[in-house]
Amino acid sequence: MEIIFNQNPSPSPVISIILLDWSCRESFHILYYLSKQSIPRKQYEVIWIEYYDRHSPEIRAGIEKAKELGVPPIVDQWIVMEMPKNVYYHKHLMYNIGILAAKGNIITFCDSDAIVAPTFVESIIKSFDENPIIVLHMDEARNNDKRFYPFNYPLIEEVIGQGCINWKWKDGKTTGLLDSIDPLHTRNYGACMSALRKDLIKIGGADEHIDYLGHICGPYEMTFRLVNAGK
Repeated sequence: MEIIFNQNPSPSPVISIILLDWSCRESFHILYYLSKQSIPRKQYEVIWIEYYDRHSPEIRAGIEKAKELGVPPIVDQWIVMEMPKNVYYHKHLMYNIGILAAKGNIITFCDSDAIVAPTFVESIIKSFDENPIIVLHMDEARNNDKRFYPFNYPLIEEVIGQGCINWKWKDGKTTGLLDSIDPLHTRNYGACMSALRKDLIKIGGADEHIDYLGHICGPYEMTFRLVNAGK
């Protein structure tokens, strides 16, 4: 494992956002959206974890550009695990590395191909300020309109507009959030999960059993155990 970059603007951020890659990401747009948040950058850190040995030129270019402009880097920690190419990727192992590397009191696991609103980080922090004894999940709004391909950095309002397959404008929510019958299957519990770091450590982090290799896994596994522990 190699730490390619480690430069945190704050020694004690409130929240650590952990993003995973297994040499599959073609667009790193989430880093752009995370750099446009409504709260000061020192309140949150961004950790990018690569499972294999790819050193993404897009991330390196983003770090260099931020340095030239004198602004905070697009990532605070960039970890490359250097696992062999013939080993299947293991998200739960990456989660645990992220938990150990994180400096924030709150940890957020988020899909690394997501688009987030400017209030994304602020809303997570507010949720835990209001009630720290929680596990927080954010559902996703999914749009399959081809006008966004190749990726062209749309506004949130565009994403929940034409082509959005699970957004109800009348209610201002996803169909999953409105589902009171079978929400476990209509909400994407794996899209974004937040919990206190101390609570994640207390339950032993993510289960690294071989059953959780590849895409057959998700933050909900930790959530079930956190709920059983009283969250």
